[in-house]
Amino acid sequence: MNRQTVWLKGDTRNHQGHFVPQSEYTLIDADQNGWALICVDNARCYYVDPEALRFEAG
Repeated sequence: MNRQTVWLKGDTRNHQGHFVPQSEYTLIDADQNGWALICVDNARCYYVDPEALRFEAG
């Protein structure tokens, strides 16, 4: 999968039910369980529902 910049829809939660901060993320991969892995940097990554991703800023 090509890595691309993504943003989140409001009130997005991760796979553990915690809110994910609004920021610009890099989409790393989508796993077989239906979660998308997004990262801000090497230390801050989240699994989120792919339906919560936006592919354009704004």
